[in-house]
Amino acid sequence: MYRRTKQGHRGLEAVPIGYGVGLLGVATFTVGGAGDQIWHLTLGVEQDINAFQSPTHWLLAIGMFLMLSSPLRAAWSVPGTATPRLKEFVPTLWSLVLTLAIFFFAYNYMSFFIGDSPTVDVDAS
Repeated sequence: MYRRTKQGHRGLEAVPIGYGVGLLGVATFTVGGAGDQIWHLTLGVEQDINAFQSPTHWLLAIGMFLMLSSPLRAAWSVPGTATPRLKEFVPTLWSLVLTLAIFFFAYNYMSFFIGDSPTVDVDAS
């Protein structure tokens, strides 16, 4: 935005392509952070799975998701089919990795591989 402002763009016009939703993510994260502070001061701190299901934590996660996926959306919006160099592709790849990490962290508690699973005792027969 700083570079585009220096080029003469003003207001929302200064926001690069793909980063507009990221600004919405900043606003969502800010509202979620303020709400989470109020939530913890009035209702206390959640424990275990309840922390994942807190509405303010979901706002924080959605805000992070929107912010972290901005470079991916920006790369997706570039016209043309030229293959980017590694230096140009690294921010896109890092954005994809962090976006997926947020997504999988949010649904980690539903994983089949976590917790005790039933087993069969072979020696019992």
